[in-house]
Amino acid sequence: MPLRKRFAVVVVIILLGAMLGSAFGQIIGKILPEGHVKTFFLKSVPVGFRTVHVDLAVFTFDIGLMLRLNIISVVGVVVLAYLLRWVY
Repeated sequence: MPLRKRFAVVVVIILLGAMLGSAFGQIIGKILPEGHVKTFFLKSVPVGFRTVHVDLAVFTFDIGLMLRLNIISVVGVVVLAYLLRWVY
């Protein structure tokens, strides 16, 4: 597999796994009662950079990327990577 395709597959695995893991984490957050276990699973760490406002004379735009990773997101990435490796 060419390097470019391999890189694209890795990026898709990371982003899709993190999104699916975060969605699953939100579902778990609704089910679990308040306590240390819920805090452990749902406490997130922001990774990325905040929104930057760029104002040019002709147009303006905002650039930003922030991923909020938690333990369930990491589990989602690992599970999706395993499944895609098994299938792909």
